[in-house]
Amino acid sequence: MNPTLPLVAALIASALVASPAAFPQPAAAPKTEPKAATTITTSANQAFGKSLSLNDKQDFEDASRGLIAKLTDPVVKTADGKVVWDANTLYAGLAMHPRIGEVDFANMRLSGGGGAAVVGATSAKWKAITGNFIREDYGLSETSPVLSFNPASISDFSGTTGLPLPGTDIKLLDDQGVEVALGQSGEVCAKGPQVMSGYWNQPEANAAAFTADGYFRTGDVGLFTPEGFLKIVDRKKDMVIVSGFNVFPNEVEAVASACPGVAEAACVGMPDDKTGEAVKLFVVKAPGAALTTEEVIAHCRNEMAAYKVPKTVLFIGALPKSTVGKILRRELRIVV
Repeated sequence: MNPTLPLVAALIASALVASPAAFPQPAAAPKTEPKAATTITTSANQAFGKSLSLNDKQDFEDASRGLIAKLTDPVVKTADGKVVWDANTLYAGLAMHPRIGEVDFANMRLSGGGGAAVVGATSAKWKAITGNFIREDYGLSETSPVLSFNPASISDFSGTTGLPLPGTDIKLLDDQGVEVALGQSGEVCAKGPQVMSGYWNQPEANAAAFTADGYFRTGDVGLFTPEGFLKIVDRKKDMVIVSGFNVFPNEVEAVASACPGVAEAACVGMPDDKTGEAVKLFVVKAPGAALTTEEVIAHCRNEMAAYKVPKTVLFIGALPKSTVGKILRRELRIVV
């Protein structure tokens, strides 16, 4: 594999339409055709018409005003349905926006979340404001981009990414390539009409990206619930190993985000002489919150096993994010 070349996923036309064609209709879909076009926020870039980093206060405030303006537009407000679809970080930010109360969510049909794990605390805040929980999906650019989605029968936040789409087969493999038992964690491997045919002109990368029987290795760790719902645990490369125990940042972040006074949280592993690695947590305080590191650690200790509790808590003004709102843990690893 040539490390100087970017990985370009080859997606044929049928793959690009496979995911949208498989999507279920929202449970509250109107019986008649909408009078006006439904507003769909598919990414921060489309929502705001700009590249959105969410990395500084002014950038987020400008972006938030743009979305608030869209959601309060008279044409949108008279539409029979509204759909908002974005990353957890955007929902978290909007829930704290001082003007969010001006938005009329009476016609909101669906709030979808993807691109990064949706945190239960964020979904609860969003539901309190809009009446809609965040219905999470899962996928990658290489899968056009959806593999699973929470079906219309779900009436509240499930903490999972739902069921595999029709025609999609997902299996979970251990490090030896053996399929794991129900309820156990393994790498998510997928086959379906929306999965790419391979990386363009990168045979070595393709050999590593696919199993011998043609399943795409996502690099994500997941498990299936007894109901058959897929729960994404985390990225394999982000896992923290504390005294031989696996700690997944998504779990720590979800617990920390539920602590009163926490706006956002992200964690990474840091070297530790005694345990090999330890959990380091970065926290963005909610506006006006008087929060201490001791309070955050005490909250986490009350909710998690001792080895998962952050050893260090660092308050920062904003978390580094990509243009679509994903938290960039790799940048946090270099923060002293």
